[in-house]
Formats: sequence, C-alpha cells, structure tokens
Amino acid sequence: MDIELLHSAATPIEHADDAGLIATACTVTVRDKDGATVETPAATLPTAATTTTAATESTITLTATTGFAVGDPIQIVSDGVTYTAKIARIDGSVVHLLSGLPLAVDNGSTVKLTKITASVAAPGSTKIGDTWQVEFSYTDAASVRGFAVYEAQVVRWLFTGGATAEDVRDVLALAYQDERSEQFCAQVADRVNAKVKNALEASGRRAHLYAGGGSVFSEAVQAGIRWVLAELGIAPMGDLVSTIREFRFAFGDETTRVIASLKGYDSDADGKVTGAERTVFYTLRGVR
Repeated sequence: MDIELLHSAATPIEHADDAGLIATACTVTVRDKDGATVETPAATLPTAATTTTAATESTITLTATTGFAVGDPIQIVSDGVTYTAKIARIDGSVVHLLSGLPLAVDNGSTVKLTKITASVAAPGSTKIGDTWQVEFSYTDAASVRGFAVYEAQVVRWLFTGGATAEDVRDVLALAYQDERSEQFCAQVADRVNAKVKNALEASGRRAHLYAGGGSVFSEAVQAGIRWVLAELGIAPMGDLVSTIREFRFAFGDETTRVIASLKGYDSDADGKVTGAERTVFYTLRGVR
C-alpha cells in the first residue's frame, strides 16, 4: 500500500516528481472507494533553492542548506542537464547524496527541493479497511503538467516496526564480517520493511490490527535482511539462487507466524476480538 491513513488523526502525505519537475501549482484530491471526492487538502509547494560551490559524484557543497533536510528529494541542473537525487546526510554546507551522480556537477549548478506536501484529515473509525485514492495534479513554471496517483488504506494503527539501518549493520558485522555505508544499510532496511508491510497486507488483516511492529517482527526482520542482502550478492558461500530461496522461505515462515499471533484484530470495528477474527493462518511450503 502506498499510503496508510490513520483513522484517528491527520496523516501527512508527500509527492516528488520522478523527473525532477518543480511544481508551482498543485491540486491534491482524496477519493473514496467509489471515486467520490472526500477532501481536497491544501498543497504546500517546494520553495527551497540554492546553488553549488563544489561537488563530487556523491556530494554537493551548497551556498545555503536552509529548507533542505535528510531524506528530501532534490533537482540539480548542471549544463542544462537535470539530475534527481535524495539527501542522505547534511554535514554543514556539504550534502551527501543517497545515490551518486554520473559526474561531479559544475560550480553554480542550481539545486531545488521537489517535494510537495499536504495533510489528509482523520477519516474516522467507520472507514477502517477502506481503500482510497490520493491524486496529485500539478504544473511547473513552464506549464509542464505532472500527475500522480497513490493507493491509500485507512488503518487502525500506522506501521512503526521493522528494520533499521542499525539492524542491517549488525547482520553485516556478525554474520558476514562486512560493513557498508549508512546509505546502503538504510536502503536495505527500507526494502525489508516494504516486504513486511506487503506480507501484512496480503493477510487481509492489516487495516484492523490493533498493534504490531517493534520487537514483534524482530525474527522476520532478521530473515528479511539476509534475503535482501542475498539478492544484492552478499550471502554465504554456495549456490546463491538456493540461498535466496531459503532466506525467502525463512522470511515467509516468520512473517506468517507473527501475523497469526497478532490477536488484536477487529474486522467489524466493534471493539471486540471474537469468532473468525481469531483465525489462525497456516503456511504450506512447496519446493519445485
């Protein structure tokens, strides 16, 4: 699911154009499962802009970092070529990029924030489980049009558990006697968390769960980290394809066990967990 909307509180949402388009006008529309408009929240447009004074393929030094933060998507224009990047770390005036550029951009290159933000009002408990749609329709100063649609689900609680960069560093150090950059570890953690969230959504119980995350998914996270690392070629010696499959099975077993143990499931939103809401899930593994 692209966006999770907490039933009891406003949820911040954001969008950044893949091509680095800087929106100067934007309309945000939230639609319910029938396509009816629920809300048109006000959009906050990106305004932060500066220039570079030095650069490498992985860092840019800025004249000012005001308005920029870790995780922000940015547009960099050098010699008429537009590059998109994401900020991994800010050290004074030096900005470290999550993924390196193909070259060091020229001094004086423009750097602008591309993120549009908005806030969706609390949907209410009667909407838990509903799948909504969030649309961003925007144009830049040259009237170039952009459009994006996100799937959103109204949930009882936001997903807060899962992997961290520290978890990935621990696995690399203890299992493989290896170390990688903070950016690499953060990207692996994001992929693991996406897998955990997808497993929860596939169970059909995600929206109505009362609790979860934190240490609940610790074993699934460990298996997930090994799975993602194996997909990236970091694995014990042996048949890599078989290793990836085994880690995938281990992750599936752990997530299924955890999901089955989450008792706080209330599909009819009556405040009680009864009958079919206590259903236990089983996994049958088949090897071809």
